[in-house]
Amino acid sequence: MVKYEITAIFRALAGKEMAAALHRACSTVLKQGAVLRSLTNLGERQLPYRMKAHKELFMNGRYMVFHLDAPPSMLDLIQNKMRSNSDIIRASMFKQSNVAFERPAYKKKH
Repeated sequence: MVKYEITAIFRALAGKEMAAALHRACSTVLKQGAVLRSLTNLGERQLPYRMKAHKELFMNGRYMVFHLDAPPSMLDLIQNKMRSNSDIIRASMFKQSNVAFERPAYKKKH
């Protein structure tokens, strides 16, 4: 399986509604045979510009990042399911490189 990252902007929902929307999105990913490795909530923010999705305009959204392992054959299906979810304003999927985390460059003291 290949490692992917999905960056999604959800509607700005509160409490239980957001939990339900997140549960639906995670279930969609898992039903397609993917393994969800981590989920990061980057918080609610004002969008950089008005975004239109599902015949509505949005000014605010909640940014979420999913890290997952999935077979390449399921990539298109996962993307289509995420984009058709009415709680998600935008979703982008990126393949992760196999490069391990590296510390920033610094000068060694001699």
